[in-house]
Amino acid sequence: MVNPPPPGRLGRTFHDTLSGYLRGLSPHSRRFWLLVPLTGAIAGLAAVGSVHYLQLIQRLGWGEPDDLLRGARAASWLRRLTVPAIGGVVLVAIELLLHAQPQGHGTSHLIEAIWVRQGKVRLRSAIAHGLLCLTVVGLGASLGREGALVYFGAATGSWLGRRFGIEGDQLKLLVACGASAGIAAAYNTPIGGALFALEVFLGGLALDLYGPLIFASVTATLISRALLFDHPSYVIPHYRLEHASELLLYLVLGVIIGGLSAVLVTTVEVSTKWVAALPRRLKRFLPIPALVLVGAVGIFYPEVFGNGYFTVNQALAGGLALQLLLILPLLKLLCSTLCASAGVPGALFTPSLYIGGLAGGAFGVAAHHLFPNVVGSTGGYVLVGMGAILAGSTHATLAAALLLFELTGSYDLILPLLAASVVATAVSRSITPESIYTAPLKRRGVELPRIARPAWMQREGVRSLVRDDAPRVPLDASLETVLLKLAQLGDGDELYAIDAAGGLRGAISLEAVRQVLAEQPELRLIVAADLLHATPAVSVDASLWDVTRRALASGTGHLPVLSPREGNRFVGTISIREILAAAAKPGA
Repeated sequence: MVNPPPPGRLGRTFHDTLSGYLRGLSPHSRRFWLLVPLTGAIAGLAAVGSVHYLQLIQRLGWGEPDDLLRGARAASWLRRLTVPAIGGVVLVAIELLLHAQPQGHGTSHLIEAIWVRQGKVRLRSAIAHGLLCLTVVGLGASLGREGALVYFGAATGSWLGRRFGIEGDQLKLLVACGASAGIAAAYNTPIGGALFALEVFLGGLALDLYGPLIFASVTATLISRALLFDHPSYVIPHYRLEHASELLLYLVLGVIIGGLSAVLVTTVEVSTKWVAALPRRLKRFLPIPALVLVGAVGIFYPEVFGNGYFTVNQALAGGLALQLLLILPLLKLLCSTLCASAGVPGALFTPSLYIGGLAGGAFGVAAHHLFPNVVGSTGGYVLVGMGAILAGSTHATLAAALLLFELTGSYDLILPLLAASVVATAVSRSITPESIYTAPLKRRGVELPRIARPAWMQREGVRSLVRDDAPRVPLDASLETVLLKLAQLGDGDELYAIDAAGGLRGAISLEAVRQVLAEQPELRLIVAADLLHATPAVSVDASLWDVTRRALASGTGHLPVLSPREGNRFVGTISIREILAAAAKPGA
């Protein structure tokens, strides 16, 4: 048995390994990797500061720093009406003073900043937006505080990257690192936060991007845990799947929540379009009547105030009556939509958990009534409803399930959570193809890639891997010449026919020769032009990502390369095999 190295030697080994890795990087990449944990650390400190600031606002507004709901319940009806209204007045006054435009929920703006504005997010705007968000949420706006942390984290990554000369894809990735760190610090979910940023902000599951995201998220979470607390944001009693047949009920819940997710996305979009049609002067003042209406609802149902943590925890513990489980999700949906469309800063992430969780709780109560021998506690249905609506509204299925697992610290429900999330996403997509984050982008005409592109495919273009010795013949080449050329090619390779100007006119395969020979008895009359078939081609200026996608779509291992600057002159070929070989090289 081999004894483990002593702690001192282990630490030294780690230090030497990390130092060696950093020394092997270019100065540009080294700066990037040093900025990743710095971005996470700042996001973690911002999370700590946001909690204390939110508690201060809640104390001023409701006299209760730690539990907004308890303070609102103890308040008079007049205070329930006026405190949110004061938040609207403060918001409009500050925005007029700063000449700022109302933003509402801003995650779509961050996605646009990453893909369209090359990762440029203004830090000063993010700080002002974050403070306003925390202020109005603390005073009762029916939105989530996490919007402030995500926006600030992304802006921090952008500011640090530009200040230290980080550009291109690495700057975009650093912005996503800041956003993931904000989510992780806000919810105490380092893995889920990183995966959520990967699916939502970067549009896919490219694992070569996951390392920096998880590094930033873990750093932010460590700081927030050290200075605040270390436990899940939502707490439920121990629960597990007692009967396999109960999984069918969770699938039914997934269908229901999928439809509810589509309703949420559509409601937010329709209301936002209505507001966009209003005169610009009027839109500036909309937060005031919107928050007055929220206050009016809160007179009777103070559970709609704020992000709704305390109400969801009550539902998880089975402490809400069926009447509230049915009414509150609808009221929260209306109030949150009203705030978001009116330009009140905040996030829809937490309100969506509220809506899905309470709807899931209502389903659980009904299921328990119908199947008392199968369904026990309803807390599991609250949890699965939260994950399902997050998946259905964001279309980030895996990240949603993992986030909810980390939020609750409960592994027992991972199977129904995943199943319901997949079903909810499928149902929601079939009704509304766009998510709650991409729908605003589509409305503004912003097109985004659907799959994150591996970095190495963007660092190198087609030109670096073109083979200029591709087999070619003129259009008037004889059949004998064509056959001699084809005999020298490997299986699946094609011969390319070139006109007098050097342009590609088509490709010739052995199968095409056989077909022509069967139809044309006069072999002397056959030339290369008689054997052509169309073939997809790529520009010499294209990226390796575009080549790979085009080759996979056409089912070929080689593609001809043309030069648009020279009248689409044929310059050679590029193969998928060589692209994969380039990817396998160190540093790719």
